[in-house]
Parts: sequence; C-alpha cells; structure tokens
Amino acid sequence: MFLPYRIIYSFPVKLFSAFILLALLIRPSFVYAQCPAAPIAATSCAVGTAVTNGANINSGQTYTFSGGPSTLSSVNMSGGTLRICGDLTLSGMNFNSGNLIIESGGKLTLNASVNAGGSIINRGTLIINGSLSMQGSVSALYNDLSTSVFTLQNGGTLTLSGSGASLVNRGVMTINFLLVQSSVGSVCVSNASIMTIGTLQNNTTNSFTYGGNGAPGCINVTTAAIMNNDVGGTSLVHICKGAGVTPTGAAAADASNGWGAAQVYSGCTSCATVLALRISQFTVTEKEGNISMQWTTGEPPAGNEVFYVEKSTDGRNFYTLTSYEARAGQTIYTSSDATADIGIQYYRIKMVSSAGATAYSEITAVEAAAYQPFWVYPNPVSPDKPITLYLYSEVTTTAEISLINMTGQAIDKRTIGLAKGKNSFNWGIRKLATGIYLIRMVTTPDNKVLYQRIAITSGY
Repeated sequence: MFLPYRIIYSFPVKLFSAFILLALLIRPSFVYAQCPAAPIAATSCAVGTAVTNGANINSGQTYTFSGGPSTLSSVNMSGGTLRICGDLTLSGMNFNSGNLIIESGGKLTLNASVNAGGSIINRGTLIINGSLSMQGSVSALYNDLSTSVFTLQNGGTLTLSGSGASLVNRGVMTINFLLVQSSVGSVCVSNASIMTIGTLQNNTTNSFTYGGNGAPGCINVTTAAIMNNDVGGTSLVHICKGAGVTPTGAAAADASNGWGAAQVYSGCTSCATVLALRISQFTVTEKEGNISMQWTTGEPPAGNEVFYVEKSTDGRNFYTLTSYEARAGQTIYTSSDATADIGIQYYRIKMVSSAGATAYSEITAVEAAAYQPFWVYPNPVSPDKPITLYLYSEVTTTAEISLINMTGQAIDKRTIGLAKGKNSFNWGIRKLATGIYLIRMVTTPDNKVLYQRIAITSGY
C-alpha cells in the first residue's frame, strides 16, 4: 500500500525548533504593531496667519504658507505650528519647539542646518541642504505618507539624540549620514517604505522596529555601517547592504553583524530591488504521490531574477534541486520533486537578483511516508530537456516503458530492469513537439500497467 506524502509543519528560516510544530497547528492571523501616528492630522492652509520673514511662531499660534515658489530668510519657532501647502524655501530656521508640517502637495526647502526641538510632519516634500538634529523628549520626524519624500543633501547628518527623539518612515527618504543614539525602537519602518542611507551609525540597542500590515520596509545602506549596537528590528525590516559595506563597531562581531533580526540582502543596489526580491508565500502539497511547490513573489519580478528550489534532509544543509528564471511581471511559480526518500524532506526557495542580492522563503517540511510506484520529473518539461522516471518495485523485475502521443502512437519504447525498492531512469525525450503525452509502464511477469501524463511546453 502506498501512502501519500503529508505536510507536517512549516516554519521561518530563523526559527528552527520543535515548538513551531505546535504553534503552526493553530495558524493564527498575524496582527502587526503600527508605527506611531503623527500628532496632528492633515488639514488645509485656509486657517492661520500667512508666514512672513522673521516670523516668531509661539505656542497656540498657527502660521501657513500657500502658493509660491517663494523664499523667506528665516522663521523662529517657539511652540505653535507652521503649515506648508505651497512651495517655500527658507534660508534659516530656529526650531526650539512646536510643529512643522508640510502637507501633501507642499514643498519646503531648508538651506540651513536645523536643531529641531519639536515635531516635523512631512506629507509632501522636505529638502534640507544641511544637517538635521532631532533632540529632546518630544522631537520626532514623521515622513508620514507613502508619497512623502524627505531628502538630506550636501553631506548633512540626521541625528536622533535624547530619550524621545524618533523617526517614522512611511515614504521615501534619502540621507547621507544617519546617527541613531536615542531610545529603543526610535526608528520605525512601515509598509514598502524606502530609506537610502550613505553611512549608518547605530549607537542604540534595538533602535529599529517595524510597524505596518506585513509588507516589509527597506533600508538601503550604500557606503558604511558603524554598528556600535545591534539594530534589532524584525524580519520585516529589510536591509539592502551595498557591495562595499562591511559593518564595523562593537556589534559587527555579533552573529548578525549588528543587523539583529532584520533580513539582510548583501550586494544589492537599491530598495526597489529588495522589495521586489521577496517571496511572500511558499506552500508545499502532495498530489498523486508528487511533492508540488508553489511560491508567490512580493512584487512582479523584472525578469532577470533566478529561483533556486533547495532541498535538505535535516533542515539546515540545503542543496539545489532545480532552478527557474523569473518572468517579467509573473508573481506565481510552481515546481515539483519526485526524488523524495522516506522520511522528512525540507524545502525552501532561494531568489537571486541579477546584482547578486539573495532572498529566501520560509522552510517547509513534508514527510514521505512511502514511495509512489511511478512518477515523472520534471513535469511540465521543456522540449530541450530530458526527464527522469522514478519507479518503485516491491520485487526485482523488468518493465516495458512506452512514450505515447495523444493519437495513441508509441513514439519510443524501452525495456528496463528494476531492482527491489526505488529506481530511477533518465530518458532523453528531446525534440518532441509541445503537447500532452502518456508514459506507460508494464511490469513483468504480472503485467501490471501504470500511466503518467506529461506536458511538454516551452518556458520550463
């Protein structure tokens, strides 16, 4: 009696332990924490006083700017709110406290370094030609929407210091130098956000965290990483580590090189690559004795990535079973394995970009309780590739195998010997027309007949 394969458990790559089996039997829904919300909701610039050169904005006051482009020499903030809905350039700014808000569609260019003692909420575009220091217990920078753009130019440094200084990124940020020396979880990365950093210096343990609905956010470190403490994070914080980036600092000697639980992609060139280079779902099922795999990418691939189906017998040491080239725009891929032995088999998908960046799926395990008598691999198969027949026999015997087209014509016929147990036979069926074929096996002396259908199609 031939028993089917059965899936017994699936677990993330970094959580290889026995308790996962019990946890996944329950299969709860995941609820993710959210990045802190901006303290002031979006609104128009219809209410408030039009800002002018040298304006002093105090507690309880609201100043606004609409229209532009226009340039002001300086503004002084000691509480209150400055809301930007147009295109404004400031040559200087004293920011002791209060709230600086750039609404969606608004743009603010600061041509000076700023020490911010309050909150900056950017829902539009914020460009700083200098350094920005977030300091004090209430200072926070919110790049608040997926469309928000924050750029720190001219070699400026963004510094988070003090117990309450924080950064939330939901959009796109470009920073020459990021210095983190505030509190735990002071940098929150949200869904599909992108933060490009030349040099990252992290002086705070567990400074990075994730808040979203399960879509990862990305941090691209292009030049250097000074890891004086472990950034922490989660696997939903994706690190795009440039080819020339070698972490230094006390935490660089850790097993994670200071990246903590974050998912690191080495040698990659941009967050766009990393966010596309993601396998969001990987399933393994049994059907008619064959182990079938299906995986889904996070974003449609560009078409120059390669998937490697990897297999292991212990869940730690993997080898490549087969590979597939990604197709531009295609997000769902399938494969199968007819080589499984009795016992537990482990599978994962490795995805490699043209630049050499690598991502892995979760590991999924199946138990092969017994062999199926007859299987073909790969299936489907490209016309220019051979197939392998896997045959299980309870006795030593011979078998006649025939390749039959859909008109019933036997195109090829072979007689092979079968040993007791599992057998494999390579068959070069090259240069056949695409279509559906049958492979028939007749064993002797009992004349037992078994069939397998095989699809020959281009692209496999």
